[in-house]
Order: sequence, then structure tokens, then C-alpha cells
Amino acid sequence: MKHFLYVCAIFGLIACNKTSPNTFKLEGIAEGVKDSDNIILYYDILQNNEWQEIADTTKIIDGQFLFEGNINEPTTATLVFGNCDVVIDVRLYLEPTTMKLRINKSQPYAYELSGTKVEKEHIELRKELEPNEKIYYDGLKRNLLL
Repeated sequence: MKHFLYVCAIFGLIACNKTSPNTFKLEGIAEGVKDSDNIILYYDILQNNEWQEIADTTKIIDGQFLFEGNINEPTTATLVFGNCDVVIDVRLYLEPTTMKLRINKSQPYAYELSGTKVEKEHIELRKELEPNEKIYYDGLKRNLLL
């Protein structure tokens, strides 16, 4: 009986630690931001045959942040830095897996995202768009100084 309880306890712990196959985890490192700044992740999910926008907010602590949620497939998302005079946002793709993101607030278009299959394809598109995004963000910075 004693061994049976140990086996049940072990399986119970394993079951609690197991994540759903639809769970994503986005671990981020943000450079050029202050601690306690907000960062928001927007994405859409299909729930009960209706699209629902998810807006998840977290704080940057020691330059790091974490988002977790549930999605069924690769999903477009927008990451937005808060607590600033102008909205700084980037578009990226989430997948139901663990992802790591490194982003600099002064060059958000040049972020590095690992852990996804879709990002390999998205990198090519980002390379094409980077000159235009650089001009856009440089213009935002100049306008803030005026």
C-alpha cells in the first residue's frame, strides 16, 4: 500500500508539471527599457467559433518579461512597449512552444526570436522591411526630441 501511494504521488506531480500541447511561453529580454515598464502582448484566438482578442500585460523586471497562454497554431501577435510617449510595437508570430525573444526598444524591428519554425521564414520578410521600419522608428525618435 505504501508503494502504491508513492507511485500515485509521483504520477500526480508529473501530471501537474506537464504543459498542454497548446501552451506557449514567450521569455523575453528587453534592452533600453526601465524596470517596471509595461509590455503588452496582443493576439487573437478562436473560441466558440468567435475571434477573441487577448491583451496580456506584464512588467519588465531586471530587463526580463514572460508571457504564457494557449494557442492552437502559429498566430500573429503584436508586442507593445508601454509607459512611453509614443507607442512602440513589433509584429511577430507565436507558436504553441517555448520561445525566447531579445529586443531593444531603440531598434525593435531588429529583434531576435528563437524557438519557432515560422520565424525562419519571417526573418526573410523582416530583412526586406527593415530599411523602411528603421526610417519609421528613427522618425519617431526625432519627433520625441522636438
